[in-house]
Amino acid sequence: MGKLYKPDKMELEALRREATQDGKVSEAEWVKKNIELTAGILRRDPLRYRSYGPYWWIVKQSMISHGLDEFGDFVDREWFEQADYGSEFYNLLAGLLYSNAAMDAGLIYSNAHIIHFEPEDPESEHDVFEYVVADDRMESLAIQDTIK
Repeated sequence: MGKLYKPDKMELEALRREATQDGKVSEAEWVKKNIELTAGILRRDPLRYRSYGPYWWIVKQSMISHGLDEFGDFVDREWFEQADYGSEFYNLLAGLLYSNAAMDAGLIYSNAHIIHFEPEDPESEHDVFEYVVADDRMESLAIQDTIK
């Protein structure tokens, strides 16, 4: 497996400006609010985690890092490393961007996502791969919700 093709920080710039209201909101404030909002959505609808596809693991790691362990403590390290920007702020921006695009494409509850890897040869097209996101804890929470 190669390197996951993902938006670079310049491609996330417009979303960064919007999230921080052109600097009026600090990145740390936005991260905290984003995590709280995401956790609230997942509490009501655990299967929404699927919309994050391979970015789920960086989103989940942020929640764990902020003391939210109700969604479990397992993080797929291989996929975390593939999606990681080295910045919690950019990780959450990328996760939000991906989730929004998945929802726009009608994939809000799909666990299968078509992703691209950067080609070995820069002249070649991206390698395409079907990624299936599966988080046992989130699936279990969804089943518990249906039993209630």
